[in-house]
Amino acid sequence: MANVRVREPKRGHDDARNAAPKSPDVHTRWVRDKESRIRQMQQQGYVPATEDDIRKNHDGWQTPEGVIRNGDLILMKCDKARYEKKRDEIREFNEQRDRSRLSKADEIRDEAGFATLEQE
Repeated sequence: MANVRVREPKRGHDDARNAAPKSPDVHTRWVRDKESRIRQMQQQGYVPATEDDIRKNHDGWQTPEGVIRNGDLILMKCDKARYEKKRDEIREFNEQRDRSRLSKADEIRDEAGFATLEQE
């Protein structure tokens, strides 16, 4: 029997890095502090997070404007239900696109006369 190595979960992905929100209804993420990226995130419903929004064990620091920073990143938050709805919509769109591409590939294969594995 072969010696199989079991993968251990990566260490270091704890609440300190992820800046876990206090409320389960809030989704947080670190965003690069670039004007266009911040504007894009605000259009998606994100706003800068404050110390009142997250647990105290995070790697960022609060600026005088109240923004939490970590290097060139800013912590932003949005409504978790909105985030999950949008994530599910994107997943469904991607699955539909993939199914469409596969069916088109099947049509091209059939027109070209190639046999499928089931036909062999």
